[in-house]
Amino acid sequence: MTQEYVSKKVRALTGHTPQCLRITCFTALSARYGPQYLVEAFGLSLTQAARYAKMEEFLLEEEVKQQREAFLEMSHQLEQNEKQRSPRSHREKEK
Repeated sequence: MTQEYVSKKVRALTGHTPQCLRITCFTALSARYGPQYLVEAFGLSLTQAARYAKMEEFLLEEEVKQQREAFLEMSHQLEQNEKQRSPRSHREKEK
């Protein structure tokens, strides 16, 4: 399995990227048990563990980015649907 395949499946199942899920999990665990827990449980360095205590801003930016991408994709689909309907509408009006 490729990383791209896993990313697509995870996103389809959860609506989030694996990176976002990992960061959210580490941030929540760090907030609840402290950064030392990440070091002991997952083998992160102290520097890495300390970063997860400060990830809220990154997560907000990531969420905004994902919502924007979803909005643009939906807008594109709506435009395509409208283009497909337009010729039909003109033919119906001519009758």
